[in-house]
Amino acid sequence: MVVLTLIVVGVLAGQGGITTYAQPPDTTEQVGTQHLWGPPTSPLSWSEVEGQGSAGPLPDLEVSGFTERPSTTRLVRLLDGHAFGESTQQVVWLSRYDSVSVASDKVNLKMTFFVAQKPSSGAVLCAFTSPAPIWPRSDEATWSVETRQGWAMSPAGHAKRQSSILDVLTKTRLRGLDKAGQVIIRPRSCETSVFENQPPPGEVWVVEILGKVALERYGRRFTTSVYVFRDGDLKGVLGGYAP
Repeated sequence: MVVLTLIVVGVLAGQGGITTYAQPPDTTEQVGTQHLWGPPTSPLSWSEVEGQGSAGPLPDLEVSGFTERPSTTRLVRLLDGHAFGESTQQVVWLSRYDSVSVASDKVNLKMTFFVAQKPSSGAVLCAFTSPAPIWPRSDEATWSVETRQGWAMSPAGHAKRQSSILDVLTKTRLRGLDKAGQVIIRPRSCETSVFENQPPPGEVWVVEILGKVALERYGRRFTTSVYVFRDGDLKGVLGGYAP
């Protein structure tokens, strides 16, 4: 069993300059040919909302699939720079789940997850890990995978989901989750057809893996990958990379 320890750091996406390192501090690991490392550039940040009271929503265990109870629940203002069809700023209940068991790549991981829920309905907006303190970086500017690929996303529908967040983590064979800078899972509706003359997949899970070298080709290094899985059978329907 691998215990994944994740550290919360207060770095906002797009704030200030970026420092890169020849190799990650306090380690000799090197990835790829460019060996650039730097602080995290998570698209997520939040601040606590005052006067929230003590009551929080009951966690939607059916959607999350987690058997653990949240250790904390707070009302926060969440900013998402990669909202994939949702509003980029929303007030949500943010629950922290410690030591969630995830079977990934034949390894049993223990991961800490945050789950953001809409106060009005309890619907899950996203689930994510804390950003690791140091990420591998590319030497070129990143871009929006959603925009570059021309995907049409919108908020998830109100119908009951056929699969859970834990299903996405354990059944899609996503590899190296313990080596990612951050993992973000977003339930959404997708209006982009995979093939011409076929209906769009509808309800999907958008999985964004940041701070992990996903592809190196022709001297370029891609450290963000996005995979879109259809709700239910979790078939992969879309995907893309970004520096």
